Amino acid sequence: MRIWIINHYAITPDMPGGTRHYHFAWQLINRGHDVTIVAANYNHFSQTFNTLPNQNASIDYSHAVPFIWIPVPAYKGNTIARFWNMLVFSSRLLRNKYLPCSLKPDVIIGSSPHLFSAFAALLLSKRIKKPFILEIRDVWPDTLVELGRFSKNHPLIKMMKLIERYLYRNAKCIITLLPLVKNYLVQSGVKSQTISWIPNAIDNKALPSLENKKTPSPFTVMYAGSHGLANNLQVVLQAAKLIQAQGMGDRIRICLVGEGPEKITLKKLAEAEDLRIVEFMDPVSKKDIYPLLNEADAFLMLLKHAPVFRYGISPNKLFDYLLMARPVIFGVDTTYNPIEKANAGITIAANDP
Repeated sequence: MRIWIINHYAITPDMPGGTRHYHFAWQLINRGHDVTIVAANYNHFSQTFNTLPNQNASIDYSHAVPFIWIPVPAYKGNTIARFWNMLVFSSRLLRNKYLPCSLKPDVIIGSSPHLFSAFAALLLSKRIKKPFILEIRDVWPDTLVELGRFSKNHPLIKMMKLIERYLYRNAKCIITLLPLVKNYLVQSGVKSQTISWIPNAIDNKALPSLENKKTPSPFTVMYAGSHGLANNLQVVLQAAKLIQAQGMGDRIRICLVGEGPEKITLKKLAEAEDLRIVEFMDPVSKKDIYPLLNEADAFLMLLKHAPVFRYGISPNKLFDYLLMARPVIFGVDTTYNPIEKANAGITIAANDP
């Protein structure tokens, strides 16, 4: 079977970010399928171009999984430029000049890091008269509302709600990363038998041979992932302030690895508070992340308190943490707690430094 996986932010293992679809595609290829990933040529995590900025789409065969890179404009942070980037990617999915470089698929999987690309993937599937599979990564647009970014009456939210319902009605089946979202989908009109829970996972073979961390001091607590509003990293800075005030600054080191729209603000706050124990580090590629994670004694998995997390979570970073076999400090208010289930760390309240 010839399969296209359409995810605006999909990447290869030599780039920073989550590689869910790369490994997903690789497993399907090993089972005899012909799989191609369609993604934007601008990397959301490193904020650099994967190909020449103005280059027309073409198939990249330099990795085990073929990629079609769609040219899009650059942006910084959660600005109107990022929204324009989303719309450009989605519209170019539907323009013939960008996708003539591959044979038509037998099925299209459209992922929803945002709804516009999934909607465009659905329209593309209708045009070529092939089945469409929807992958839900987050519950849009409820996530935007419950994190406090938008009112439920905002015109953009109302438009996204219509797109969400249209996707549910027209998907042949739905893949969800969230373990407890099934009831919500059924209440939205989705047939129960068409829903499959496929969380993020880890490729054990991706872990290189690493020496055990030998330095006992300082105790290193590490976060590796996006620096966005939902990630609640301001609480980490508040905790660092408490630690230094208690005279324990020489015993603990906090490393925040990654990039995101809140990083500049976080760095300014850390500087203003003279938080010497906090170190900000640039994002690294998936293939380079494990030697860096090996420096940690414990990991941070935090999210801002929001009702939408009642459906559970499935962040890439959490699976990397578990693979490293270090305790995780889990600060997420959710009814599905994988750290508690695996006895893999401690659980704290979401907003408590």
